[in-house]
Amino acid sequence: EDLMSVISYHPEVVRIAQNYAIAVCKFIQRPDLCLSDIRKYSDINEEILIRALPQEILKSISEPAMDAVHEAAGHHEVRTRQAVLLEQEVDSGMCRLDMDPQTGKVLRMVNLVTLNLTRADDGYTCKKIGEWDNSKQIVVRCEQKTPGTKMRPGEMPRQALDRLLHE
Repeated sequence: EDLMSVISYHPEVVRIAQNYAIAVCKFIQRPDLCLSDIRKYSDINEEILIRALPQEILKSISEPAMDAVHEAAGHHEVRTRQAVLLEQEVDSGMCRLDMDPQTGKVLRMVNLVTLNLTRADDGYTCKKIGEWDNSKQIVVRCEQKTPGTKMRPGEMPRQALDRLLHE
């Protein structure tokens, strides 16, 4: 009965649930998985399924947090400009917003894929210490970090990893 009342007052919930179910079904239909080993051999988790949702649904999931950002910005010019930039980032699919249920703070969610390579015999790890600058034909030093990349809109972790390895 409670679910029916939510659905009758908030029809967008049905659309979100429908798209979430479609994303789960598409993921499960991957030819390299069996239902019995989906957790053991796949990278399935809630965040990956959320990433598989259509962009319009991700935007609607972010709306309450985005409203809170705009409300907090008020008439402050710099904060309003930052809120607009954040909204453009959400609209482009580069991030999504959520709210911490305990504090009410807005959370900006960006999905990353990192490559953690450790040599078995001595425990040395692969770290990124620079990037190639094509225009200057030099290596630009950076802070030591694990190689990685932000996931692009609609991209799954494996696709981002493949892109990272081929760039």
